[in-house]
Amino acid sequence: MRFMRANGFVTGAALLTGLGLGGVALADALTSPDSQAIDPSFDIRTAEVTADAETLRFRMTVRGAAGARLPMPTGQLAGSEMLAYLWPTNFDSGIVGFPPRRGLLVLGLVSHPDLVETVGGKQLSSNWHPHWFVVSPGKSCGPFGLAMEEGPPATPGGLPVLTQVANLPFTIGNSQVEIDVPRKLLGDPGRLRYDGMTATLLVSATLSSPVVCLRVTDVASGRLTLTGTVTQQ
Repeated sequence: MRFMRANGFVTGAALLTGLGLGGVALADALTSPDSQAIDPSFDIRTAEVTADAETLRFRMTVRGAAGARLPMPTGQLAGSEMLAYLWPTNFDSGIVGFPPRRGLLVLGLVSHPDLVETVGGKQLSSNWHPHWFVVSPGKSCGPFGLAMEEGPPATPGGLPVLTQVANLPFTIGNSQVEIDVPRKLLGDPGRLRYDGMTATLLVSATLSSPVVCLRVTDVASGRLTLTGTVTQQ
C-alpha cells in the first residue's frame, strides 16, 4: 500500500455513520500494493475472510515475516505500545458481549509486553494472541482519529477500554496471520463487511482519555471503508 496520508482514510466519524458503504463489496481478498515505506512485517498484501460450515477464517498476508517484530517493553503500562494485526468489521459491539452500539467491533492479533494478561494459567503479554476490541472516533488520536472505546477493565489492573482476550485458534508465521472464529458466534457471514489493518496501539502516558489511540500503519482497502465480504467455501 502507498505511504499513508491523513486524507487517505475515511474519518472515524464517517466510519461509524456509513459502515460498509464506502466501496464496492467483492467476495474476494482485499489486495494492497507493496510499500517500501512500511515495515515489511506490517505491509499488507491481502486480507480476506472465508467461511465453511463451522468456521470463519480471518486471514492476512504481509510482504515480510508476520510477527517478526515485537513491541519494545518499557517496564510500565502508561506510555507503552502494542503491535496488532486487525480486522475491523461492521458488526455491532454487542455481538461478542460488549455493551451494544458502542462502535466498530474489531478482531485482532496483538502483542503487548507491558500489559500482563493471564488466561487459563498462561501468561500472554508479549506472545501474540487474539483479542476483540471496540473502536470509535478519538478526536485527539492524530490524523486518523481512532481510539479504543473506554469502559470497565476486562481484568484487574487492565486498561479501562472495551477489549477482551479471544480464546480462538490462530497461526502466525512466514507471511501470514490467521484467526478462526466459530461461525455461530458471528451469525450470518453474508452480513459481514470487513477490512484489514496493521497498527500500533499507543497507551496514554497518563492513562487518561483517550486511553489507547490507534496509529495506523497500513489498511488493505486503502481507505478503511470495510469493503470486504466473505468468500464461501
